[in-house]
Amino acid sequence: MTSEARAAEARRLVLGVSLAVLDGRDDDVHQLLADADRDMLAVAVGGVLLMAGAVLGELPAERRAAVREHLASRAVAMAGWPQ
Repeated sequence: MTSEARAAEARRLVLGVSLAVLDGRDDDVHQLLADADRDMLAVAVGGVLLMAGAVLGELPAERRAAVREHLASRAVAMAGWPQ
């Protein structure tokens, strides 16, 4: 696959994953990422994080801080799972 074709595939993956995340279609996210290699996963994760950053950037500072605290708490809990 050429680098242009791979880049186009990566853009489609980011778009598909981002829309599935926004729509709450978790099963679709799993299906989209099932056959992705390490590079494609990195692109998909980066795209979703850029989208999350843009969404959070629209919130007032106090609300961003609350969302960040909630997500940090969830991340710490998940890091200890399963025990």
